[in-house]
Amino acid sequence: MKVNLSDGLYREKYFGGYIWFDQFYSHILNLTYDRDYDFSRYEQGLSEDGKLKIRQMAKELVIRYKVGRNSINKLFIYGFNPNTSYSLVYGKNIGRIMGFDLITDGEVETIDYPDRVGKEHLYYESPLNYNERLQLKNPKVAIVKIKNATYTIKQAICEGKIRYCKVNTQLLDEEKLNGIVAIANQNYENGQYALIDKEPYVRKLILK
Repeated sequence: MKVNLSDGLYREKYFGGYIWFDQFYSHILNLTYDRDYDFSRYEQGLSEDGKLKIRQMAKELVIRYKVGRNSINKLFIYGFNPNTSYSLVYGKNIGRIMGFDLITDGEVETIDYPDRVGKEHLYYESPLNYNERLQLKNPKVAIVKIKNATYTIKQAICEGKIRYCKVNTQLLDEEKLNGIVAIANQNYENGQYALIDKEPYVRKLILK
């Protein structure tokens, strides 16, 4: 039930001239097709099953985009299985405390605290900008594995304020997705930062 776009994207990226990307963020592709571009030649090369899958994929993307666009904070909804491992980190950058919290309706299966040498010299996902990475002073890191979840929300927080959220869920019901967005936009400040005392901040909230 998947469509492999890798070969097509590769050809368009390097030979078609219709995809632009920054050399520093080559995983982010910007489509540059004109609004009236004729895509019929692509469609002719697809099987009926392939067309059906692409239409379904487009429908799912539209639903997630439409719901995510209504968020107060910048929010991205990905159609990924939420039952996986997440890297939570807190530390300081230019004197500001920042990091990530995790919200889910699932359960914590395992927690690991990697003892990395030279952690201050490593670059972490930026809580300020979802496209960037940065260094943190005195970083506290935990790898949290989640099970039995229908969604996860990774909140990027700086000085107690939400900067953006990343949602993993395979739910497509708009009412439930709107419920997840409402949860994501809540600031669940618990009086201390997540990993200062080696306790990852994972909040369990069940969708109504």
